[in-house]
Amino acid sequence: MENQVFDSSEKRFVTRTWRDVRVGDVITDEYFPADLLFLSAENEDGLCYIETMQLDGETNLKIKKALDETKHLTRDSLGEFEATVRCEPPNSRLYHFTGNLEMASAAAGEAAVVPVPPAGVLLRGCSLRNTAK
Repeated sequence: MENQVFDSSEKRFVTRTWRDVRVGDVITDEYFPADLLFLSAENEDGLCYIETMQLDGETNLKIKKALDETKHLTRDSLGEFEATVRCEPPNSRLYHFTGNLEMASAAAGEAAVVPVPPAGVLLRGCSLRNTAK
């Protein structure tokens, strides 16, 4: 199966098979293959709509919100973005998340630590809806 994955060197989405999708890749138009952190959206408010039917059986869409500290990121700036996610191990809780995003800063050796709320996490098996490319 092929997927649209953001290639930071080409600054555009390219086609890759699932086996070539790696941790940290940005994907579009697919069920999420792993838990993801919602960094940004093309709309100003940083919102997206997620279908969770495979997780909870519900057909209504849920609103998720990009982190305020990252929602300004664009396709061009994603290639320069460096961060590490530190979080709890996988578990069965759908509506709770404990973790931080450690973003590299301009000052050598420093990182901005941002708590990640549950609204900033996109769970494996969900899919993005009502979006334009």
